[in-house]
Amino acid sequence: MNPIDESEYIQRGARGLRRGSYEVRPTSERFFTEVEDFIWHVEEPTVSTGPYAQWCVQREAREQVTVLLDGQGGTSCWRLRGLTSSSTCANC
Repeated sequence: MNPIDESEYIQRGARGLRRGSYEVRPTSERFFTEVEDFIWHVEEPTVSTGPYAQWCVQREAREQVTVLLDGQGGTSCWRLRGLTSSSTCANC
Protein backbone atom coordinates (compact mmCIF):
# COMPACT_ATOMS: atom_id res chain seq x y z
CA MET A 1 0.00 0.00 0.00
CA ASN A 2 1.22 3.48 -0.88
CA PRO A 3 1.84 5.32 2.45
CA ILE A 4 0.53 8.58 0.98
CA ASP A 5 -2.60 7.12 -0.63
CA GLU A 6 -5.41 6.92 1.96
CA SER A 7 -8.04 5.59 -0.47
CA GLU A 8 -8.04 2.10 1.08
CA TYR A 9 -9.03 3.59 4.45
CA ILE A 10 -11.72 5.67 2.79
CA GLN A 11 -13.15 2.58 1.09
CA ARG A 12 -13.09 0.61 4.37
CA GLY A 13 -14.92 3.43 6.14
CA ALA A 14 -17.50 3.74 3.35
CA ARG A 15 -18.13 -0.02 3.39
CA GLY A 16 -18.39 -0.03 7.19
CA LEU A 17 -20.95 2.76 7.08
CA ARG A 18 -22.65 1.24 4.04
CA ARG A 19 -22.15 4.45 2.08
CA GLY A 20 -20.66 5.36 -1.26
CA SER A 21 -17.65 7.55 -1.73
CA TYR A 22 -16.52 9.92 -4.43
CA GLU A 23 -12.96 10.42 -5.55
CA VAL A 24 -11.70 13.84 -6.56
CA ARG A 25 -8.28 14.18 -8.16
CA PRO A 26 -7.33 17.79 -8.90
CA THR A 27 -4.94 18.27 -11.80
CA SER A 28 -2.40 20.98 -12.45
CA GLU A 29 -4.02 21.69 -15.83
CA ARG A 30 -7.38 22.42 -14.23
CA PHE A 31 -5.74 24.44 -11.46
CA PHE A 32 -4.18 26.82 -13.98
CA THR A 33 -7.47 27.24 -15.84
CA GLU A 34 -9.39 28.17 -12.68
CA VAL A 35 -6.73 29.74 -10.45
CA GLU A 36 -8.31 33.20 -10.72
CA ASP A 37 -11.72 31.90 -9.59
CA PHE A 38 -10.07 29.97 -6.76
CA ILE A 39 -8.18 33.04 -5.51
CA TRP A 40 -11.32 35.18 -5.75
CA HIS A 41 -13.31 32.69 -3.63
CA VAL A 42 -10.59 32.07 -1.03
CA GLU A 43 -9.95 35.81 -0.57
CA GLU A 44 -6.55 35.27 1.03
CA PRO A 45 -3.13 33.93 0.07
CA THR A 46 -2.45 30.22 0.57
CA VAL A 47 0.91 28.58 1.17
CA SER A 48 0.10 25.24 -0.45
CA THR A 49 -2.26 23.54 -2.86
CA GLY A 50 -4.18 21.88 0.00
CA PRO A 51 -6.91 24.54 0.02
CA TYR A 52 -7.32 24.09 -3.75
CA ALA A 53 -7.83 20.35 -3.29
CA GLN A 54 -10.42 21.08 -0.61
CA TRP A 55 -12.13 23.55 -2.96
CA CYS A 56 -12.34 20.79 -5.60
CA VAL A 57 -13.90 18.41 -3.06
CA GLN A 58 -16.45 21.05 -2.10
CA ARG A 59 -17.32 21.64 -5.75
CA GLU A 60 -18.01 17.92 -6.24
CA ALA A 61 -19.95 17.72 -2.97
CA ARG A 62 -22.19 20.58 -4.06
CA GLU A 63 -23.48 18.27 -6.80
CA GLN A 64 -24.31 15.52 -4.28
CA VAL A 65 -25.37 17.05 -0.95
CA THR A 66 -26.95 20.17 0.54
CA VAL A 67 -24.81 20.45 3.68
CA LEU A 68 -21.14 19.52 4.00
CA LEU A 69 -19.29 19.47 7.30
CA ASP A 70 -15.69 19.78 6.26
CA GLY A 71 -12.39 20.58 7.83
CA GLN A 72 -8.78 20.46 6.85
CA GLY A 73 -6.86 19.09 9.83
CA GLY A 74 -7.48 16.71 12.68
CA THR A 75 -8.79 19.29 15.16
CA SER A 76 -11.79 20.31 13.07
CA CYS A 77 -14.23 18.05 14.90
CA TRP A 78 -13.07 19.47 18.25
CA ARG A 79 -13.85 23.02 17.21
CA LEU A 80 -17.17 21.98 15.71
CA ARG A 81 -18.24 20.41 19.00
CA GLY A 82 -16.60 23.07 21.18
CA LEU A 83 -14.06 20.62 22.57
CA THR A 84 -10.48 21.46 23.43
CA SER A 85 -8.84 18.16 24.38
CA SER A 86 -7.70 15.39 22.06
CA SER A 87 -8.89 12.87 24.67
CA THR A 88 -12.49 13.89 23.94
CA CYS A 89 -12.24 13.60 20.16
CA ALA A 90 -13.37 9.96 20.36
CA ASN A 91 -16.86 11.39 20.90
CA CYS A 92 -16.83 13.17 17.53
